[in-house]
Amino acid sequence: MNSTIKWSLAIVGIIGFTILYSSFAYVYPVGVVEPVNCDIPTVVFSEFKEENDTGIYATEILEYESAGNCGSSWGYFDLYLLDNQGNIYHETVYPIANYEGGNQKHINLSSAIANDTKGAEYPVRIMNEMNGPYESYSDSTNKTRGFDKSMKMSVGDTIMIYGSGDEADGPAKQGWSLRIMYVPPGPSDEKILTDDLVIP
Repeated sequence: MNSTIKWSLAIVGIIGFTILYSSFAYVYPVGVVEPVNCDIPTVVFSEFKEENDTGIYATEILEYESAGNCGSSWGYFDLYLLDNQGNIYHETVYPIANYEGGNQKHINLSSAIANDTKGAEYPVRIMNEMNGPYESYSDSTNKTRGFDKSMKMSVGDTIMIYGSGDEADGPAKQGWSLRIMYVPPGPSDEKILTDDLVIP
């Protein structure tokens, strides 16, 4: 095979590879991440109420309506406990107090919350009722690492804040508030879910 034929074959090969790569890159673009457009879910909470001077304040989800297909996992909601000046005192995500699934991270966290009986270390916690649609402890891909995304915000779930009282020794005081931020998956900015919930 003479050198002319070799060079011709090499050029054809390069052109073919370039066309193939361009087609692949068009179908599967590399390094391009489209922004996720997730609307804020519609959520109605009850007002905070303290039970019998316990120092524990609770708010319950009365209505919940998802917006779009971005999901309603509790992992998409950051919870901030604010003092009466609006400063962040405590920040948390996924503080599920009554977890009963097989994810080791949640098992450990739920156990730590249970041991903190007065709310000094975990002043914000969620009682997740597991009664929403498609909600179960069946996320088999997240048993040992990561978080169980199958726990979703739904009607009946309760958020508890620990202040000072017969059964609590937490930091919250009258006039403090809870701010909930919605952090949808993908490269999207977090958004305030609803008005701050004020402790009476």
